[in-house]
Amino acid sequence: MIVKKMIEIVLDDSLYMTFPESFHELDQDERNNIKILFDGEWRGMTDPDRHILITAGWKKINGLSAMLLSSSEIAKNSEKQIRKPMQRYGYAFQTYKTRKIDGAEASGFAYTYNSEGTDMYGETYIAKFGRTLYYFHMYSRETYRDESSSLMSDILGSVRKA
Repeated sequence: MIVKKMIEIVLDDSLYMTFPESFHELDQDERNNIKILFDGEWRGMTDPDRHILITAGWKKINGLSAMLLSSSEIAKNSEKQIRKPMQRYGYAFQTYKTRKIDGAEASGFAYTYNSEGTDMYGETYIAKFGRTLYYFHMYSRETYRDESSSLMSDILGSVRKA
């Protein structure tokens, strides 16, 4: 029997997230090279051999917003916020998506863009746990779309409350 090693990170002292051992957490230099399009804290993991980057961020929201906003509304707003700055990279919306993340309804979307001549694929999911929003972003080369999307699904399936 082959036992695969996994790497576990903690988000906001509240959620655990597990990655295959081929990933490593971004160091400060790597973090400095990434433009994050949302406010809040975040962690990033990359698998350079598979050309996959996954970031997970979180942001506290006020009580009224937490009660009124659905993950679907937040995902649609996030798509608009990402679309505008990414248009210079040939951003093209693909589809909205939904899934469960540790029992919470998560909404998201998929898109393509071009980075320095390389066709890229991205997925974003937003889940709300109480008064905290969690943003999960995955970026990969378009040629690895299916493998990357499947891997992202597995990683999101590992998310659980601390």
